[in-house]
Order: sequence, then C-alpha cells, then structure tokens
Amino acid sequence: MMKKMSQVLCVCVALALVGGCGTKSTTSQETSGKTFITHTELEQEYRDSIKKLEFPKGFKVPQQTTEEIDATFQRGYGNTVASYTWQCAWQKEWLERYASDSDRANRALKVLEKAPSMPYLDKAHADDATRRIFKENIDKAKLGDPSGIQEDVSANCK
Repeated sequence: MMKKMSQVLCVCVALALVGGCGTKSTTSQETSGKTFITHTELEQEYRDSIKKLEFPKGFKVPQQTTEEIDATFQRGYGNTVASYTWQCAWQKEWLERYASDSDRANRALKVLEKAPSMPYLDKAHADDATRRIFKENIDKAKLGDPSGIQEDVSANCK
C-alpha cells in the first residue's frame, strides 16, 4: 500500500511539473531571476522606447514589431528591437547620403557613435565581437568606406 501511494504521489508531482510547460500566459512571469513578458507588453515596451529615440528626417518608424504573437519575451527586448530599428535607420541614412550630402552623412555617424553607450550594446546584451565590429564599421565609414555598414544593413535591416 505504501509503495502504491508513493507511485501515485510521484505521478502527481510529475503531472504538476509538466502541467506548467507550454502554456500561454497573459501576464509577466518570473523565471530564473528574469522577467518574461507577453507580446502585448513587448509592443508597449517597443513603443515607449521608440518615443525616446531620434530618427533621420523622413524615416517612417514602424509602430509595431514583427515578433510572433504567441511567444513570450525577456523584459527589455522591446527596447532592443527599437534600438536596432534606430540603428538600421541611421545606417541607411549614412549609406544614402555619404556620397552626396556630407552634412547629413556626418550627422548620421555622430548619432550612430552613441550606440555603444545604449543598453542594447552594453556588455549585458551584446558580446565583445558585436561591439568591436560595430566600432570597426563606424571607423570604416568615417574614412568613406561603406562596406561594413552595407554588410550589416544587408544582413540585419529590413
């Protein structure tokens, strides 16, 4: 009888553990010290972050992300998506202007030089190689070489 009861208890514990897997949540969750947010919360975080960023003249800022609706995200990811949107906008601005409008091209580089001090490129969010390559691309651009920025835009910007 005791053996049977311990087997039933094990099954109940296993079901309780598995029962929490794969469920959709409508609210934030705390897991391993990190907060995960819903798609709705991500979109709000993105919009709040976009409002704080400056974009090139004439750039149409997307008002929502293209992230999956049925997913959860780590808190702060909306800011990261907004920051990469910002980075792509200014990189495209530089590519469009470096050969024809030095004032706007130089402004784009000045703005992009702020990126390493922004949260999306800090040590908690980007590795050393990412930060190094970003700096190298800006340094090349200052010398009139579009190759680094063009490669990044082609690979990462829509």
